[in-house]
Amino acid sequence: MADKHPLQHPWTLYYDTTAGYNRQGSSLHIYENGLRDMGTFTTVELFARYFNWIEKPHKIENSANYHLFKDGIKPMWEDPANASGGRWIVTLLTKNPALLDRCWMELAYALVGEQLDLGDDICGAVLSRRTKADRLAVWVRDKDNVDAINGIGKRLIKFLDLAKEKISLEFQITTDAKSSGLLKRYITLDTITQELAREAEPSSTLTPTGNEVTPSLTIDSVSVTPASATEVSPATPGPSQGSSTQEKESGEETPTAVGASGLLISVDGKGVFAA
Repeated sequence: MADKHPLQHPWTLYYDTTAGYNRQGSSLHIYENGLRDMGTFTTVELFARYFNWIEKPHKIENSANYHLFKDGIKPMWEDPANASGGRWIVTLLTKNPALLDRCWMELAYALVGEQLDLGDDICGAVLSRRTKADRLAVWVRDKDNVDAINGIGKRLIKFLDLAKEKISLEFQITTDAKSSGLLKRYITLDTITQELAREAEPSSTLTPTGNEVTPSLTIDSVSVTPASATEVSPATPGPSQGSSTQEKESGEETPTAVGASGLLISVDGKGVFAA
């Protein structure tokens, strides 16, 4: 199927096995060189193919990260788009491989489908595999835009259906920025769960606030045809930082698909299947 459903923004996927970037002990050059660019996609179809090929999050090694950012924005605080912002951090308090895989897949679809962002406030997201607790983070560009940040936090919990899961949620500003008292104004997980519970009550009548918009890309529970071996196969993460060409020559198996299995992407109400 031809790629004919462009995304609002191009997105780039990165992978790294950095245990943590120490500003005092590591140089920016070393950190940036450790980022593995797995490819950029501009259409719904190409995005679905990429997420059919990448390794499932629970299978990547501890201390590894997936980074999904708008093209042109590097996943580092020093990038001008991130320097004055912050991030929502969702920590999964129990080790649950199925929940981790689902959350990352649905977060990725929400980002490229502009379902979390009403403007251009989100820069990207990071999935971090850690020994004690895995994390998801959504990076935003302006820490002072409290209303937008709170809206993103609420939509994040609602879209990923995390209100009843064992998680923690906090908003962190960049280490280079001063809070100026803003931390007290960011929405909390308790407030979000209370609001979502009230909205879910059968007797409640919900009135559009004027702030929500119908997303251009939605997800339904039907199947997407997996990408064939002749189609785009982005670089596959693993212990080595070698190229995808080297991996193919070594005879390694293609990793299990994660992204589009069991999903249908629809644009403007019309189903779009990954070819």
